[in-house]
Amino acid sequence: MTKGENSVFSVPEDYVPEKYKPIITQISNRLGADATEKNSSQQHFGTPLGDILSLGRKENFSLFIPKHRRLAGRLIDIFLGVRSTDDLLSVAVYARDRVNPYLFNYAFSVALLHRPDTQDLDIPSVIYSFPDKYVDAKVFRETRESLNVLPKGARRMRPNANAKLVYRWIYLDRVGWFALESRSVRGLKHLSGNAFLTETIFTIKRNIVEPIEISKDYTASDLEPEHRLAYFREDMGINLHHWHWHLVYPFEADRKVVDKNRRGELFYYMHQQIMGRYNFERLSNNMKRAERFIDWRSEIKEAYFPKLDSLVASRFWPARMENQKLSNLRREVDQINIDIDELERWNDRIFEAINSGVVRTEQGEMKQLTEFEGIDILGNMVESSILSPDRSFYGDLHNMGHVFISYIHDPDHRHLEAFGVIGDSATAMRDPAFYRWHAYIDFMFQKFKSTLPRYTEAQLSYSGITVDEISLEGGDQKNVFDTFWQQSDVDLSRGMDFQPRGSVFIRFTHLQHQPFTYKIIVNNSTNGSKQARAGSSWRPRMTRGALPGHSWSRGICSSSWTNLQLTVSETVYYTAYFTLSRILKQGKNTINRSSGQSSVTIPFERSFRDLDTNRPEGGEALAQFNFCGCGWPEHMLIPMGKPEGMECELFVMISNYDDDKVSINIRCYIMKSSN
Repeated sequence: MTKGENSVFSVPEDYVPEKYKPIITQISNRLGADATEKNSSQQHFGTPLGDILSLGRKENFSLFIPKHRRLAGRLIDIFLGVRSTDDLLSVAVYARDRVNPYLFNYAFSVALLHRPDTQDLDIPSVIYSFPDKYVDAKVFRETRESLNVLPKGARRMRPNANAKLVYRWIYLDRVGWFALESRSVRGLKHLSGNAFLTETIFTIKRNIVEPIEISKDYTASDLEPEHRLAYFREDMGINLHHWHWHLVYPFEADRKVVDKNRRGELFYYMHQQIMGRYNFERLSNNMKRAERFIDWRSEIKEAYFPKLDSLVASRFWPARMENQKLSNLRREVDQINIDIDELERWNDRIFEAINSGVVRTEQGEMKQLTEFEGIDILGNMVESSILSPDRSFYGDLHNMGHVFISYIHDPDHRHLEAFGVIGDSATAMRDPAFYRWHAYIDFMFQKFKSTLPRYTEAQLSYSGITVDEISLEGGDQKNVFDTFWQQSDVDLSRGMDFQPRGSVFIRFTHLQHQPFTYKIIVNNSTNGSKQARAGSSWRPRMTRGALPGHSWSRGICSSSWTNLQLTVSETVYYTAYFTLSRILKQGKNTINRSSGQSSVTIPFERSFRDLDTNRPEGGEALAQFNFCGCGWPEHMLIPMGKPEGMECELFVMISNYDDDKVSINIRCYIMKSSN
């Protein structure tokens, strides 16, 4: 089949599915005639797929469903086990037209990331393979119409490539002028209202068709309070981040792939950062933090209607009505037969381990949850990878929580419905229930952290090193910068399996911020140079009673390190923004760090990984492009703020590099930012 811009594979006849063998000559002639790129695949024997084929090609696939995870692990092991890249390509071509497409994409992507001979290849973003997971269903109807009606030369729905781009934070409105929103108030501020420029930046040729625009408000109206956060939850870059993280950290496969350094701790860290960022965003919209889903027999008040189609399953993604309750699951087709009681038992056992500081292993041994390794063990228990100390005893709490919520609309399969968006790692963050569930998961980790000894002054201080001044510079005023809406275009033609072929650009609206620079002045009063590690975090500035039911300790701002003790209420807003190492010479040192150099983010082009148009020529730019793609999207680095301004607190800590360094080869933004 043609993929992308007329690329085809020539395969051995034995690889052709049975239903196509009688007409293989006609298919070859029709698809190969106009191909601009032809690839061949050798025949490879000895690769039985077995029960991997038990998941039908028209079904949805979920990493959270135990059966699906097992099948994925087996397919990953097959891809990892072949000797050469030629054999890998041959096996992949054979499997592609037999295995469930979602399962194939996941397993093949994991294998490419982890094989030594392919790990430097860039993995195409899943948005190019399955755009139906991210865009409104009507886009595909409009696409078919455009490709059939418009002449081929008019299908490249983009502005003139030679146009002069004057500002990064501009967007094209419908009359062909650039509009710049600008107004300045103190703090983190979201702009509103348009101030039109007095000159034309460039003229759009009228025979070039505009991209298909996706409304920012297509899943609900403002009558739904949670819809205020739709721009965050439904952001493509954020959901791609979550999808890619699960490629880097699979649940099941060969142990050398799953057993990564601090894997369980990073599960906690990544999701805690998501929750901190989400709660910050909620505060920007005058909403309280995400409420923990703690009573699993109570109603989930939040509804969600995703407005998405599954092109593979030919079904709408199911919706969840208001005030629905979880039910015992009887899904024989998914090999799921489990009661809420079981979820509660797993929960009790995990909290017993947290409170006692001891876990049991499959061998019946007892293992301490120590200060330094305990959170890693706990993370592997809660997420329930193959690294869990006793999977049969501590269960599958995090994953089955996703499954219970995702089947709330059809728990016994009587309506033959698939799972909702929270059941798919590529779409889970769209659902408000995701944040309620993970608020509870994060609470479990915070409960464990509260059992650990408090940091001592010696652990937190760096003798002779002080931070004298911190500022943010980027706008007209120091410590003031703007956020705004920006529209961007993405070509989704690779995921369109219908004729005629052609580029298909969609235009979506997302949050963006004005670039800024951290300026940190550090004084080294020792007798020599020191190697240090600097890290920064943000939170909204709070006073006691800032939100109903919330009280705030001010220990973080105290000049005494011994008062650095955050309550759980405070940690739900803290978000890390960068870490770096630096040699501090004697005297004053100025550290400048631009927002684009954040160690937790990847640039817009990297989030969407358009391999054809965004790949740099070489050097450091290419190295960064090929770097792990699971970082937070740069355009969502900072929260929206408020039109009147939103005051925030920036915390910078300088520590001894020798105490903090981790001697591993880091290829992941999440690991890089947590070290």
